[in-house]
Amino acid sequence: MPEHALRGCAPEPLSDYLKALAVLRLVHRTDPEVRGRWDGEDFVLTTRLTRDELLGYFAESYCPSPILAAWNGAGGLFQRPRKDPKTKEVLAYDKPTANSKATDALADSGAERLAPIRGFIATAREGAERLGLVTSPDAKSEKPLLLQWLRDHADDEVLPWLDAAFVMEDADTPRYPPILGTGGNDGALDFANNFQSNLAAIIDLETGAPAEASIQWLEAALFGTPVAGLKGGTPGQFDAARAGAINGAQGFGGRSVSNPWDFVLFMEGALTFAGSATKRLEAQTPGAMAFPFTVRSTGAGSGALALADEASGSTRHEVWLPLWSSGASWREVDRVFREGRATVGRRPARDGTDFARAVGSLGVDRGLTGFVRYGFLQRNGLAYVATPLGRWSAGQVPELDLIDARLDSWLERLRRVGQDERTPGAVRRAYRRVNAAIMALAGSGTSSGSSQRAAQVQELMVAIAKVDALASRSGAVREILWPSPIPRDAGSAARWATAADDGSAEYRLALALAGSGVRARMLPLDRRGGWGDPNDPRVVWTGRSLVADLVACVRRQEVEWGGTDKGERSAPPAEWTPQIVARLSDIAAFVHGRLDEEKLHDLICGLAPLSFGVGLPRMPSGHQLPAPLPPLWAMAALAWDQRRTSHERPGRWTAGMVAAGARGDAGAMSRAAVRRLRAGHLRHREGMSGEPRELLGLALAECVATPRHARRCVAALAFPISDRVMEDSLLPALFRMAGETADDAPEPASKELT
Repeated sequence: MPEHALRGCAPEPLSDYLKALAVLRLVHRTDPEVRGRWDGEDFVLTTRLTRDELLGYFAESYCPSPILAAWNGAGGLFQRPRKDPKTKEVLAYDKPTANSKATDALADSGAERLAPIRGFIATAREGAERLGLVTSPDAKSEKPLLLQWLRDHADDEVLPWLDAAFVMEDADTPRYPPILGTGGNDGALDFANNFQSNLAAIIDLETGAPAEASIQWLEAALFGTPVAGLKGGTPGQFDAARAGAINGAQGFGGRSVSNPWDFVLFMEGALTFAGSATKRLEAQTPGAMAFPFTVRSTGAGSGALALADEASGSTRHEVWLPLWSSGASWREVDRVFREGRATVGRRPARDGTDFARAVGSLGVDRGLTGFVRYGFLQRNGLAYVATPLGRWSAGQVPELDLIDARLDSWLERLRRVGQDERTPGAVRRAYRRVNAAIMALAGSGTSSGSSQRAAQVQELMVAIAKVDALASRSGAVREILWPSPIPRDAGSAARWATAADDGSAEYRLALALAGSGVRARMLPLDRRGGWGDPNDPRVVWTGRSLVADLVACVRRQEVEWGGTDKGERSAPPAEWTPQIVARLSDIAAFVHGRLDEEKLHDLICGLAPLSFGVGLPRMPSGHQLPAPLPPLWAMAALAWDQRRTSHERPGRWTAGMVAAGARGDAGAMSRAAVRRLRAGHLRHREGMSGEPRELLGLALAECVATPRHARRCVAALAFPISDRVMEDSLLPALFRMAGETADDAPEPASKELT
């Protein structure tokens, strides 16, 4: 069958997308085998109709749907009052308006194909008369009565329009989908009445023949061909670019122009969005409105959005419109829209972030390839604009499975906190960052590389950590939002760590520090993971300076493992031995300032909840000793390592070493390290042979370094290193730096670092 690339029907703007739905639905009436699919920016129609037959069908045979907003003051059903010029007394309500003229013209038409809309006008007038409505109905009392009367008495062919325009949640509560504004209008612009006016421009109301320029306008609407002589008019929220504005054309301003066929067809396409009142187990209210692919707005995921766009007064929710690449019949497309629900786990998607997760985790299927996201945002004064907010590919993103039920519950509570205007602005911005991170991850699809998805997982973890840090400083937020839940077990922690692995030195160092329990230095937590004492002395991480925070962690560790005034220390915790260790090359790069410290700082905060050492991915081996190895750090690291017990002899503190380095006194730090190494005879925990190793006579000269270098060397002590690295690499390196002969140096067990 012939294929027609309808270049006038595109995923963006909304008017062009709706036209594609209308074409498929209307052509189905004459060709039940018609198929439609999206090919890039075009809608491809496969039908037995040739191009000329397709144009002829719409121009000569198309039967318009009965569309009339009988409940609106500007809908064309009600006229203005005629008053006595002297007394100003209302004589009758029969003064015509532009809106009522369009409706009256259709009601008096003789064309056979306009019979459905004539019948609906007659029904609506009967309803208004029976209810005693002379002027537009009162929104609270009279309007619900008229809406219900129309639902009860209108013909079946009118129901698609009524279902798309409103839903009666109960007898007194109509709800309106964003696709048609507030019941078929946006402010003073009545979509239904404009539909009627444009019908009069393309169809002779008496004979039903196409108007003079109808074929040219139709060809432009379907195939995107240039056309002259467009009439004035506005597409309203459906296509803001054609609504006329400053710099909208040559000169200072541009008038609004409209192709009548565009307006007629996108209104026909809007009938696809029929709503229903549903009962949901998780709903807080007795009934919940459900329109196809419609969710609450999320003020993230697009540069066109702000957090204020989540407020109910500035948005009408958002709609995610499906795309598909395989030819689909109208019945198949209609079924997709009737079942247009997205799920996250076992619950329906509530907002834009949820919908993005549903798209990324194959919560929506039916052969869809992606979605176009539209927000109905208040952008033109009080008017709303259907704003494209990006496209999402439908495909499984395994990383989204990391958001388990516990984290999902925390995210829902965060949403309530973030939307509360009383919440501190920094917390609300952090909430938006979390949403943006989830949506970016969901939109990555299977086409993005693993390094890109790892970066997006990192961004999500960092954004969550930022919320925790800010919430910990706000008493009001702490009462509502608990700390983000850490993985329940080592397996969950390992999955998070693997997903965030981008292979960088910053990631490896951050993971090593996370495994040593650095989260306790960042947040005041109790043993159950809830908020603890806000003045907890263990919390020393400020977030202002990476080096200063790492130094504070080392000094706090020295206090917590502190010994007596004589320098002896208490036994270390049994779980002290780290499961994740850092590479010497990475530590050397940090000491020399060769890493992205902003990234490292963020990753330490983001990975901190992964405190389960067992099960986390170990660092691969095969990396050679860095050259040059910072000698001051090497001595300090070995001296710092001497605090651990070795057989019967307890370890001792290196008195003053950390404090000297923290204040930038490299000389005092070096002397303290040398004293400790000589006093301990470089006794390490255990040699590779199983016997204690004592290295005597090691002459280490004092190191001269800048204050900045000294502080970085102390900060680097926070990163755990393994016994094997200490034995095989650090000790031989110290011998070489001290000028000892090769015979004096111990043989390393392995030349590779773990």
